[in-house]
Parts: sequence; C-alpha cells; structure tokens
Amino acid sequence: MIPVSEFRNAVAGALRLARFDPQAFNGFNRTLEGFWRSFVAAVIVGPLQLLLSFEVAGASGGAARVGEDWPLGLLAFAVHWLAFPVVMLSVVDWLDRRHRFFVFMVALNWSNLVQVGLLLLVYSPAASALLPPGLLRVVGAGAVAYILVYEWFIAKIGLDISGGKAVAIVLLDSLVGFAVFAAASLGQQ
Repeated sequence: MIPVSEFRNAVAGALRLARFDPQAFNGFNRTLEGFWRSFVAAVIVGPLQLLLSFEVAGASGGAARVGEDWPLGLLAFAVHWLAFPVVMLSVVDWLDRRHRFFVFMVALNWSNLVQVGLLLLVYSPAASALLPPGLLRVVGAGAVAYILVYEWFIAKIGLDISGGKAVAIVLLDSLVGFAVFAAASLGQQ
C-alpha cells in the first residue's frame, strides 16, 4: 500500500504540474518504490475511465455500450498502463535519460488523476445539460488540447529534453494507447 502522506503529495504534485510548476516534480516519490506505488493512480483512474466512456457517449448523443465490452476495455486500459513504461525504457536509453525515467513516469502516472478528472467534469451530465452540443464539443476539444500540453510539459521537464522530443513522447504514448485499444476492438469482433 501507499502511505497517505505520499498519496497526498502525489495528488498535490499532479495539481501543481497542471499549473505548469516545474518544482512540482519534487513532491513525488521518484524511486523504484514510488514508481510501483504510482500505479495506485491506475486503480483509481480505471473505473473513472470506464465512467468517462459512458459520459462521453451520453454527451455526444450516442448510447454507451455496456455488457461484454467493459471487461475488455479495462483490460486494454491495464495493458496500456503497463506497455507504455516498458516502451519508455528503450526510449530513455536512446535519449540517454535513464536517470530521469522515474521522475517522468511517476509524474505521468499521477497526472492521470487530473486528466480524467478534467474530462469527467467536461462530460458530466451537468455540463451536457448546460452547454449546447456544439459548444460541448469545443470545450471537450479544448480539454484534450490542454491535456496534451500537460503531458508535453511532464515529458519535457521530467525527462529534461527538448520541446520537440517531448512532442514525440506524447505522440508515442498516444500511439501505444491507440494500438492497444485498436487490438482490443478487433478482439470484440
């Protein structure tokens, strides 16, 4: 388990990173033990991600597919959470940034709390009731853009790399996620 103080520091660090505060990295446990503990964020985010898929489907006027799909979706979520750090081990070696791996991965893992929280807020039933569908799509696109910049900041500062390389890391994360979820979708057919 994770000590309450470490959890509190991690959440506070993720919120400070959301304000683009480079000192926020100092609030995380950036050790091997802290890396494994940061997967507590996945345990929290996984069910929220499932809820988010229902909220997005509802907000866009579609019907969320419940039933047999959700276990496969959660499995794909778990595979992505495990696959990306494995891929990043090769990337940090290639970038000569192995010494920054835990700094980056711990912050990225905990940042998912902020990312999913923002998307849940944007696609909440209250937001759907208050905003017309066209404006809700614009707000949703803005939230996604913010999240991409947030991840870029974490990659740039966490790995101490150039902005262009940080863009490549964000694209790599998106690509790994897309590949995992595409494979899961093929499994449903």
